Amino acid sequence: MSSRSFYVSTRIQYTDCTLMSNELHIHSFNLVIFDLDGVIINITDCLKRALVDGIKKYALAANPDEILIELADLIEKLQATPVPKTILNAKELLDVAYLNVPDITILKKVQIATYIYSQFKKYKEENALLYPRVEEFLRILAKRKKIAMLTNNRKSSALKTIKKFHLEPYFKEEYVYGFDETGKLKPEPDGLLKILYDMRVKANRAIFIGDMVTDVIAGNRAGIRTICVQSGLSKKLELERENPYLIVRELQDLFAILDLD
Repeated sequence: MSSRSFYVSTRIQYTDCTLMSNELHIHSFNLVIFDLDGVIINITDCLKRALVDGIKKYALAANPDEILIELADLIEKLQATPVPKTILNAKELLDVAYLNVPDITILKKVQIATYIYSQFKKYKEENALLYPRVEEFLRILAKRKKIAMLTNNRKSSALKTIKKFHLEPYFKEEYVYGFDETGKLKPEPDGLLKILYDMRVKANRAIFIGDMVTDVIAGNRAGIRTICVQSGLSKKLELERENPYLIVRELQDLFAILDLD
């Protein structure tokens, strides 16, 4: 059987499986898959600053705090979409509340979204920070478990961020997966399923740590226990609607839960 056909059949198997364990402890999993932004890297202030810049520059009637989640979703789509395709699919792609104003044309929407995205990339490069105790958590976990990353960034961008924060000892290049690994963004489970296949780990022996509703949906579709951290942008009620395995305030709360202290 070719690796491609095995992967397809594995996808069906994992998508339909049910979770076996009702407990989360250090011996109940072999693999931890991390999201990047909102879990390891704090980008909230970068998003807000980029949005404020866009609101001021284009005189938009919007409250930054109320539309940050919508902006985060839009940016994930923009970073996965070449500019020509963004223009071609602008009507559907840029269907977001703060841009749906009668006097804003499709072309203007593209201009605004592109500007906000470019500002966000600049601020992320300059100001993004690691969340507290992230490196300590990774250092302890890496001694005992396999570690991978799945992000809606491009793999090259994720590797650049990993290098910037000196996290290479924990995230090997071959186990860092961007959307370009499968051509699918979360909430599609393809990235998670590819990681399971590549690392030879069953779904019920893995956990996925994310911060967005799309992470929970992807994890559930892949049959992986998904832990949500509230350090990202999604609100607790929105996360709860998708039935994550566990919700914690921030990554460092897992020290006590997994008995790593």
